[in-house]
Amino acid sequence: MLRHSHGKGSVEKIGILGGTFDPIHFGHLMLADQAAAALGLTKVLFVPTGRPPHKDESKLAPTRHRVEMTRLAVAGNRAFEVSTVESDEPGTSYTYLTLEKLRGQYGGGAEFYYIVGSDVLAYLTKFKNYGRLVQSCSFVAATRTGAHEAEMRALAERLAEDHGARVSLIPFAEVGISSTLIREKLAKAESVRYMLPDSVIEYIGRHGLFRNGEGTALPGYWDTVEEAGGSGAEADTYACVDSRAAACVGVDTDTCVDGNAKGGGAADSRILEMQKQLSAELSQARFEHSVGVMETAALLAKRYHADIGKAKIAGLLHDCMREAPPDELIRFCAGNGAEASEVERESPMLLHGRAGALRAKLAYGVEDGEIADAIFWHTTGCADMKRLTKIIFLADKIEPGRTFDSAREARRRALPDPDGTDTQTGAQTDAQTDRQTDPSGGAPSDDTLDDVLLFWLEDQIAHVLKTRRPLHPETVHARNWLLKGGIVGVEFKDIETKNH
Repeated sequence: MLRHSHGKGSVEKIGILGGTFDPIHFGHLMLADQAAAALGLTKVLFVPTGRPPHKDESKLAPTRHRVEMTRLAVAGNRAFEVSTVESDEPGTSYTYLTLEKLRGQYGGGAEFYYIVGSDVLAYLTKFKNYGRLVQSCSFVAATRTGAHEAEMRALAERLAEDHGARVSLIPFAEVGISSTLIREKLAKAESVRYMLPDSVIEYIGRHGLFRNGEGTALPGYWDTVEEAGGSGAEADTYACVDSRAAACVGVDTDTCVDGNAKGGGAADSRILEMQKQLSAELSQARFEHSVGVMETAALLAKRYHADIGKAKIAGLLHDCMREAPPDELIRFCAGNGAEASEVERESPMLLHGRAGALRAKLAYGVEDGEIADAIFWHTTGCADMKRLTKIIFLADKIEPGRTFDSAREARRRALPDPDGTDTQTGAQTDAQTDRQTDPSGGAPSDDTLDDVLLFWLEDQIAHVLKTRRPLHPETVHARNWLLKGGIVGVEFKDIETKNH
């Protein structure tokens, strides 16, 4: 029986079961229940990982789905709780940090019992900052009877002698259920009933999860990680599997922190890492749009002499908060000191640029001010836009997935091929092509970029007014600012704003 309350002076004994829960199943619930009964735990915290270093993050279900499936699975058991201590964090999930955060929440009097499978017990000494970890909690490992139990008992004794680890073993019969098996069966449209709660099965079906049955483990990961040293070792041994390169964000991307030239080396590695993380957070359609914006931004940056590396990062991450619910956008911005305006509260999706700039910093380590500004203003535009901000604003509107007429026209004006053909349709361009270069025949001018921006803003303002939606003041400011710049030679679209 679980203890649901404890008297004055009693010690709160808290079990912790971490995992990707991709998806959670009855084996996880049974293990938690058995550990709680064996050790008299007050509660068991289920901790879905955010970015586990030993899994291929791009193949995991998005974190928000894994958290919600876990909530559904533990509902009805008052002793089971879900903790988002890892999934709320933008960085890689490490157990020693999780324990330190939980210690801050529950105080020094709580006892933590970290519940693991017997396979994980063999890798404990490869966890990052293992020396700090063994001082933070006791470990609970499931074992099977027979030779396996004897083997695990010998391992537990060795861990205690060599590293001071406190390990309890509990008998646990194999149930023949795994997340891998469930994903494979779902991909083949086979029944998974009685392998996981019905509420989780319903959720999976409603959101179309696990259709491809891909494995998520990174083969050979633990073979690449060295063991900790002697007792109390503090070495960083739980290293990241892909030896991630230092981010170039926040420095001049012509020369990254490790000396690689722009467009290669650490810069490309950083962008690939970001793509991998983003693909796990967005729907396929939104992710494909983001990649399209990244590629279009790179073309615009090359043509208009902006930083290509920064353009790629800003283009990729511009919609990183686009799929957040409206109330979450408002709360996220408010919680980071960016209160929504009246117009933004009426149309919260206008906040996703601002929220995206904040998340790019918190979750992706983007410290560069130009990149942040470009993400911030990509939806509304603003007065005094810098070149990179103009490029991301325009790239979002003209990436190849945008096929409506005004997007095609803006793309034709901004990115004609060198031979004078439209990059999207192959059609010959008109006299606008002649205005793409300065009188000396050199590179495209800022005036050309501004011409296209003004064309698009006029079109966007007309569309918003026609649909009777709130118009963001910054969009009007952007249009007026461009007009005051003395733009000439633009064939303005006939819009309904002249009398407003």
